Amino acid sequence: MDALLLLAALVVAFLLLRSAVATTGRIVVVSDSSRFDGAVALYDTRLLAASFPYRVTGSASARDAAGWLASRFEQIGLRVEHQKFDLWLRGQKVRGDNVIARSGGREQGAILLLAHFDGPTTSSQSAAASASGVGTLMELARILESRAHRHPFIYAAVDAGTWGQIGAARLADSPLGRGDSILAAISLDHVANGRAAGVTIAGIGQGDGYAPLWLRVAARDALGFHATPVRDVGFFQEWYLRTIRLSTEDQGPLVSRGIPAVNLGTLPSDPAYANFLFHTPGDRVQTLDAGAFRLLGTGVERLVLSLDRNARMRGASTYLRVAGDRMIRGVAILLAAILLFVPLLFTTWEALATARVEPAARAALPSEIVIAAGWWVIGAAGWLALQGLVAAGTLPRYQLYPATERDPVLYDVDWLAMVTYLLVMILVAWGLARLRRRFHLLAGHPFAGRAVALATLVLLSAIAVVENPFAAVWLLALPAWLWPWIGPTRRPVTGAGGTLLVMASIIPAVAIAVLVGQQSQLGVRTGWYLFLQAAYGAWSPLTTVMAIVLVLASGRLIGTATARLLPESGD
Repeated sequence: MDALLLLAALVVAFLLLRSAVATTGRIVVVSDSSRFDGAVALYDTRLLAASFPYRVTGSASARDAAGWLASRFEQIGLRVEHQKFDLWLRGQKVRGDNVIARSGGREQGAILLLAHFDGPTTSSQSAAASASGVGTLMELARILESRAHRHPFIYAAVDAGTWGQIGAARLADSPLGRGDSILAAISLDHVANGRAAGVTIAGIGQGDGYAPLWLRVAARDALGFHATPVRDVGFFQEWYLRTIRLSTEDQGPLVSRGIPAVNLGTLPSDPAYANFLFHTPGDRVQTLDAGAFRLLGTGVERLVLSLDRNARMRGASTYLRVAGDRMIRGVAILLAAILLFVPLLFTTWEALATARVEPAARAALPSEIVIAAGWWVIGAAGWLALQGLVAAGTLPRYQLYPATERDPVLYDVDWLAMVTYLLVMILVAWGLARLRRRFHLLAGHPFAGRAVALATLVLLSAIAVVENPFAAVWLLALPAWLWPWIGPTRRPVTGAGGTLLVMASIIPAVAIAVLVGQQSQLGVRTGWYLFLQAAYGAWSPLTTVMAIVLVLASGRLIGTATARLLPESGD
């Protein structure tokens, strides 16, 4: 019966999603001849990279670079302002500096172009990441201001992009970043080392935000005018990005605040070469190619001109792209996600009913419920322990994200901090056990334990569906389908099978960890990176607590699977 219910939920969810496929609107791409000069963009990149090495946020070199950028914008005839802000970096409070240049326009709704100019600690010139984006930005400002335009153009060279897009977040939080004041924003990611094989389009977001599909399609159409090869994220990669809600690009803070934004960068023809140089001393201007700048710059130039001359486009950020300009709308995604957890709801109801029928299980229900409530206390204690480690300076404080890729901090695992974190949760669990003993709430029963574990999964799923249906389906759908098959048994083999099912249910979470590790090139130190992300707030407190509760609930379910209390005649 449970299998039929699950099959029915899957079929209905599929039909619902299929019926909800919609097509986004498209802009008309202008046919003006391009004026973008890749050689000039490379020259500007060389001036920034070679003249201001080690542009780590807060350093004298970064401050000097901001002043130079302001003077270059002023030479073009733009109004320039500095937007200063404070942030934590490697345990120190430093000052960042966004350089914002504006031009006028007769119609409301500005078009924003941005790129970050700071660099990591591991590279001197930081040519591809990140001087190349600013070099492209400077050339775009020069050639776009040589044309008449209807809307205001804003050019922002932002600071602290390497350290969690803090400068872009400060820009988005200012009056400039009000959603109704920005028509569209384009984040110039980077021009990769070596020759370019095309351009990548990313809708990477933070929180609820994501690049609207109309803007991604507009970027593809503008680049396609020059027959530029374009790579956008695929279906499953997009689902993954929607699940983690963590941006590594300056576009993220913008879309999280409702500003339509897309991230563009070049696709290297030799990815291994570009990856080898990323955030290393070898990332120098000599490894860059003027043709790669031209490939990106001409497409962005055409996109900006097309956005300027078309009517204002609007579109939701809650969607899932299925192909080209087709998407599944947000309401259908939410309903489909709810349907996938309906079988778990019925199974949990049956488990509770079974526990209430068995006298010993019914008597143990209050104790099991108190134990489950304690899981949330343990999770909250774990999160507080992380904050305490940061406040005490045991973990060097960062504003939002841990140190960036290839920073030594990511490879020097602080085992004392991790052991302290675990010890705090163990001590809290021990204290809760003593309290239960004092109030005579120690009696447990496999039927009651199974019911409460399933009920906890229902609660976690409900919260996840409301917060992020993409994450709910990716991380919790498999547990919701497998856990109902786990329960007390008299056969050791069946009990071992239940344990394996619990372990199999965490495969999606392991996949997230592996993908995050690959993206950050961390290998076996991915666990340390995730630990730091939770400590610095990249993951929300609720997400951190829910992850701990899920682990504890799965442990209790394994305990019920290995408890052989059924009579000889049944299994």
